[in-house]
Amino acid sequence: MSRLPAFTTVLLLTLAGIGCDNSGVHRPLKESGAIPQKGFRFIVAADPQLFRGQKKDLDNAIASINEFEPAFVVMCGDLIETPSNQEQIMAYKESVSSLKPTIPLYNLPGNHDLGRPVAVQHIAAYQENFGPLWHHFMYDNTLFIILASDILRDPDAPMHREHTQWLLNVLERFRDKPIDHLFIFMHHPLYIHAPDEPDGYSNMPVEIRRTLLDLFVEHRVRAVFSGHLHWNRINTYQGMDLIITNSITVPIGEDADAAGFRIVEVHSDKYEHRYYEVPADSSDPAMALRL
Repeated sequence: MSRLPAFTTVLLLTLAGIGCDNSGVHRPLKESGAIPQKGFRFIVAADPQLFRGQKKDLDNAIASINEFEPAFVVMCGDLIETPSNQEQIMAYKESVSSLKPTIPLYNLPGNHDLGRPVAVQHIAAYQENFGPLWHHFMYDNTLFIILASDILRDPDAPMHREHTQWLLNVLERFRDKPIDHLFIFMHHPLYIHAPDEPDGYSNMPVEIRRTLLDLFVEHRVRAVFSGHLHWNRINTYQGMDLIITNSITVPIGEDADAAGFRIVEVHSDKYEHRYYEVPADSSDPAMALRL
């Protein structure tokens, strides 16, 4: 089995099957009212980054998400602009509270949530307000693994070793299970342009990147979803899709698509995804679909 660098055997944290209610506090998925069935839809969004992103734009996007009635939503980090800022935290929680109660929300942390370098006090604030740093759950015979890339990418970060060990344990536990798909979510993309590109602010460090790529291919990961860039990009590595999704509130760059989120349709034998640009009038979800 592949191994990530610098870990020892630690307490296995198994926070499985956890969603969050409309207050932003995590709760079991089975309480959400989302019933597994043949074929389902979920939403991937990223980088609301309040108060760099505007709350009204997040509110508008949440209204659009409600119209699509997904099984759940995964928010790929940078929920707020300033780590531990209570005003920003409350604004985010107020916005996502308008999700329908049947739509669980899975948050994961980004660098604007935990700080860079990651700080213990920001970890505590994140866990108190948004839930676990990492966890996994099953839905309709598909495994979803949610990671904290800021902790994985830095061997000196708090909790790095236990996060690494947890990931290895979960992947090994499901190695021989007859699941349909395995999807992974993290804030940072593994790479932007090429798997051998140098270390940078916006990708995973080369050594850890190579280990994760090999590990994910070995365990037949179907796709890795991320954010961080504030623009869309899709790469493929040895049959595994690496899907970077634009910010839900504040795109960056002249060529970036309008703010939006990604709609993922899952079936037992395949999955499809498309990017959705949130229209000014969120009451019309038929607008602005992009492959």
